[in-house]
Amino acid sequence: MENPTACASDPLVRELARLRMSLAFARHQYAELLAVARAAVAAGARGDPNPLFWISDELAAHGQLPVPGAVPQQVAAAGRYEAA
Repeated sequence: MENPTACASDPLVRELARLRMSLAFARHQYAELLAVARAAVAAGARGDPNPLFWISDELAAHGQLPVPGAVPQQVAAAGRYEAA
């Protein structure tokens, strides 16, 4: 339960609000990525000619497509490093 006397000008209250917004945004992004991953699996199961379209489109929307000719192992390793 939050302190009813907490003031929005309090730095800790502002930081808590910022962290809550960041967490909400991260949860939304995760849900979006999970949805497109599931769509790609469903498309592959249906025999669609380009099931990775779903993932590629989402990555492109966020400027996260790997460079042409990228080595998959290096892309995966770089992603793990950035997440740490």
